[in-house]
Amino acid sequence: MRKLKLIALISFVLLSTGCMTTPQTAQPVFPVGIRYEVLGRVTVGGGSKKNGYIKLIEEAQKKYPESDDVVNILVDRTRDGKRYALTGIAIKYLK
Repeated sequence: MRKLKLIALISFVLLSTGCMTTPQTAQPVFPVGIRYEVLGRVTVGGGSKKNGYIKLIEEAQKKYPESDDVVNILVDRTRDGKRYALTGIAIKYLK
């Protein structure tokens, strides 16, 4: 009986620690001490692993021509690791 309880305990520990079911949390990062206007969300995605900040800012300037920067950037990928997406907030700096 004691061996059965030990095996059950070890099995429970291994099963519960071996998988991650929730995404990691992200902290929004916005410029401090600078005045800016939030324009909107921008996303770049596809089958390429070469998505980066440059592609994100290019997409932001297509969608919002007055955008100066993209902040609060998050990276998502599918479970098979073949598709990546970058998401950020396009902002315009105020004078």
